[in-house]
Amino acid sequence: MKFIIYILLIFIVFIIYIDGAARFDAWEEVCINDSKIKKYTQQGFLRYSKGTNELLELRRIIDAQKKTGLDIRYRINFLVRKKNCQIGNGCTRRLRVRTIEDANGRLLSMEVILKSSNQPVSQK
Repeated sequence: MKFIIYILLIFIVFIIYIDGAARFDAWEEVCINDSKIKKYTQQGFLRYSKGTNELLELRRIIDAQKKTGLDIRYRINFLVRKKNCQIGNGCTRRLRVRTIEDANGRLLSMEVILKSSNQPVSQK
């Protein structure tokens, strides 16, 4: 009987831990038409296009997610495309902007990550 109580206590503590950990790392979806999401996407696009020597255009926002804690974090995925590029020649790139704001809504940091690119591998 004692062993059943101990096993139940361990099981209950484990379930509470897993439930709390899942909530701690949860990202919630945000509307992509929000003005803040559009502003951060535009800033990330400009930051990325400044670092390349190609003419790029912003195509569309794929999705946006938000995580709230002591600070507010956003993950925004979007597509860019090289201008005047024929379809099928590796023109589209998928980027992610990760931002961190403080509780007052002031931007603390922004990171732009190239997630995938359709550039063809050069033949040697």
